[in-house]
Amino acid sequence: MSPTTIPIDTTSESCAGAAASYLLRSIALCAGRFAPGIQERVFIHLPTRSYGSSLGAVERWFGEHEAELTRLGYRFGMRRVAFPTPALIEWVVRGQGFRGVVLHTDGGRLHPGHRVGDRHAVAVIAGARRSKPLVIDPVPAAENPGKPSPLLERAHRACQFGALALFWYGWS
Repeated sequence: MSPTTIPIDTTSESCAGAAASYLLRSIALCAGRFAPGIQERVFIHLPTRSYGSSLGAVERWFGEHEAELTRLGYRFGMRRVAFPTPALIEWVVRGQGFRGVVLHTDGGRLHPGHRVGDRHAVAVIAGARRSKPLVIDPVPAAENPGKPSPLLERAHRACQFGALALFWYGWS
C-alpha cells in the first residue's frame, strides 16, 4: 500500500485556512478517518479569503462546522492559544500525529525578500512514526514539507505567539 499524500493548498491570502485544512486532513489520516471525498466537501471553504484569512476566521469556520464534523465521526478539537513556538512544537510532537498547530507568523520575517503579508500562517505536524516536526507553508514559493526554520520562532513571536491548537479527541 502506498503512502497517502495530503494536498497542500497554496495561497498567499488565506494561509491560516490552508494550514488548518492540511492539519485536519493529516490528523484524520492518523486517526484512520481519512476520506478525501467527504473532506473535500467539508473543508472546501477553509482556504478561501472569507474563512482562511486569519486565525479568527478559521475559528469562525470551526464553530460553524463542529457539529457537522462530529456527525460525520470526526472528533476534532480546537483551541486558540498563545505559547512560545518551542512549547507548541513539543506539544505537537508528543501528540504522535493526533495534534497540530497553525502558527500566526509575520510572513516578511519568515520569507525575507518575498512579498508575504503579515497575515501569514504555517502548519506544524508530526507523524505517528516520526518524532521530527514538519512545517507546511501555504505560500506558493515555500518548500513543503520542511523542517522548522530558525526564522520561525522570530516570525511567530512578532505575532504575539498567536496559534490554533488542533487535536483529535476520543476513540479512533
